Amino acid sequence: MLLALPVAAGLLTAGVRSRAAWWSAAALVLLAVGGWDLLAVLA
Repeated sequence: MLLALPVAAGLLTAGVRSRAAWWSAAALVLLAVGGWDLLAVLA
């Protein structure tokens, strides 16, 4: 969740209103968190 805060702040600051941009950013955050968790499990 904390990883999403800088992304959301950046999108808000830039004035991005595109719903697709917000969904893309959310998907990237979820992929990053999922990858991190997977690496933690495999390590």
